[in-house]
Amino acid sequence: METLVAVAILSMGLLSSFLVYLNAKDSSQLARDTITATTVGDYIFEEMVSRAALSDITDTDWQAWALNEGVAALPEQAVTVTYADEEADPLAVTLEVGWERKEREYHVTLTTELTK
Repeated sequence: METLVAVAILSMGLLSSFLVYLNAKDSSQLARDTITATTVGDYIFEEMVSRAALSDITDTDWQAWALNEGVAALPEQAVTVTYADEEADPLAVTLEVGWERKEREYHVTLTTELTK
């Protein structure tokens, strides 16, 4: 009987340790993905800054640009860029990088203002 109780307690301890490991692994993956999404956004912002005029920024399809430049680093990555007012100077830019992992959607949103 004592052996049976000891095995049950040991089994619960091992199961708990395994669940903690899985949770830590998922959290680590999410942290890596978030850093990658932020890096993608920074890369796009750097390209925007290098453009000669604000109209060059607003006329660009940034999702297509990211794919052509090989910046799509996340599964099912989508880049959405919106502007508060496309004619304004400074140009208020909101950039969202979205991706999907394990049938869940994640998003990182970055904002900045650009002027020329």
